[in-house]
Amino acid sequence: MMNVETDGNAPADSLLGQLQRGRGAGFLRALREDVSALREGSAEWRDYYLMCDMLEILARFPEAGPYPEAEAVFEAVEYAYARIYAADALDAGDHDRFAYGLALECLWDCESRVREMGCDSVDLIVPGAWARLHELARNPHEDENVRDAAKERIADAERG
Repeated sequence: MMNVETDGNAPADSLLGQLQRGRGAGFLRALREDVSALREGSAEWRDYYLMCDMLEILARFPEAGPYPEAEAVFEAVEYAYARIYAADALDAGDHDRFAYGLALECLWDCESRVREMGCDSVDLIVPGAWARLHELARNPHEDENVRDAAKERIADAERG
């Protein structure tokens, strides 16, 4: 893992501060390598909080995307919160690819924030997207934010 100075209280903010102080490209490269290393580690030693922090940082730098390491996290890591941050990094780093791909899968995720992100991002020409948005909008047991996002997306599409 890269050696990064942190204050111990807000590692993502400290890492971001180092990026803003001009350590950009090399730092992002090392960060991406570390996300991959964390993902490939055994479940016993994975530091999911650190992984989420790293993914959150990647999402703040969309110009450095796409982020295939975030896609690998989204598809393979069993920690649900990691998918939230992985989806955010994927959407930021290559919105079009995300909209045509994993955004549809997001509509079935166990995390409401991921489903909401799917509602906001999925391309409506993707087979199944329109039907799933309608299911989410009508489901009285669905999270209110997800229902609202689905309804808003449907209304926006119908307005054209």
